[in-house]
Amino acid sequence: MQTALTEFALNIPIVPDLIYWHGEIGILFFFVLLFHLQINWGSLKKLVYSINE
Repeated sequence: MQTALTEFALNIPIVPDLIYWHGEIGILFFFVLLFHLQINWGSLKKLVYSINE
């Protein structure tokens, strides 16, 4: 990340609290994804197989 900031000449301070919450929300969204895949697995499987035909 620091390389991209340096290459584009951006001087943005990196806030540790923001990085922490970014990681926490990412983990939360991962579990929400797993929950939704489990709930909608049947219709998702039908959708994927109908596209391949």
